[in-house]
Amino acid sequence: MGSHSHTYIWIHCVWHTKGSADVLQQPLRARVIHHILEYGQEKGYAIDRVNGYTDHLHCLVRLRSDQTIAEVIGAIKGESSHWINYEGLTDERFAWQNGFSAFSVSASHLPDVRRYIERQEIRHGTKGESYHEEIRLLKQKYEEMGGST
Repeated sequence: MGSHSHTYIWIHCVWHTKGSADVLQQPLRARVIHHILEYGQEKGYAIDRVNGYTDHLHCLVRLRSDQTIAEVIGAIKGESSHWINYEGLTDERFAWQNGFSAFSVSASHLPDVRRYIERQEIRHGTKGESYHEEIRLLKQKYEEMGGST
């Protein structure tokens, strides 16, 4: 995978806290997002957007030819939970759920996905949609667009 490889593989990933615990209240959520963006830059991950709500995060990332979704998201989740615990930012030991959801994104849909990720506070705080309902709707929308799970 030399310097001649060019990939434009966009992935919208979502994962939640262990037990769907509502621990990502502000200002902690903003600190975690900022930390993930810094970590991603340091590791060469092309993270475009990160946002979420009290029990989950969304991440829009462009994969390089030498990266896998599991590797990148696993590293982000592992490092961020380690950092949260090392810094003592939560009352109890922090952990993410095992696994994640991931959806491919075509370049033409990037503006919509960015807006979707940026509006998490409205989606969950104002409209009251749960994480599990959101994932169900994302899967449904993806399947309607011709994707498969």
